[in-house]
Amino acid sequence: DLQNDVDKLYKQLKKHHPKLYQYTPKTVLDFKFDSLKNSINKPIDSRDFYKKLSPVVAQVKQGHISVGSVSRHFRKKERKLLKKEKFEFYDLDFEFLENKLLVKDYRGRESTLIGSEVIRIANENVSDLVKVYKTRFASDGFNTTLHDRFISKGFTVFYLKDKGFLDSLRVTFKVK
Repeated sequence: DLQNDVDKLYKQLKKHHPKLYQYTPKTVLDFKFDSLKNSINKPIDSRDFYKKLSPVVAQVKQGHISVGSVSRHFRKKERKLLKKEKFEFYDLDFEFLENKLLVKDYRGRESTLIGSEVIRIANENVSDLVKVYKTRFASDGFNTTLHDRFISKGFTVFYLKDKGFLDSLRVTFKVK
């Protein structure tokens, strides 16, 4: 059961992390892990478990500790088909600067989108997505400079972990 998985993870952190409570006091981490266990009161899938677990692990505030999400493993034949079905959203490179998600590059192509701000994806404001994604990883201590760079480099990966693989998406841009 997932509560036991949470207990095992915390036990392993306590056993193997030399400075687990360097940035977050033991009482706070104990509370966070207990609250996480109590919040799991019905069966959830691995994506939802990741969404609940990663912010708690990020509270350790050590940049080298993170939680990955389980992703679907495709067979060779399925991977071949996926490569043929190109989804351009994953070819966009982003820059998160001054609280704006900007299109930095479009891999392999020239595009009028470069320099445009991404406002909404599907029915969600990008600012809301970024706020959530920033809770799913940590930098060392109270350093916040890593957050914007990490969002820039990994936005499509965060979105994929959050929503799963999508073959279409409505994106609203504000053209420069």
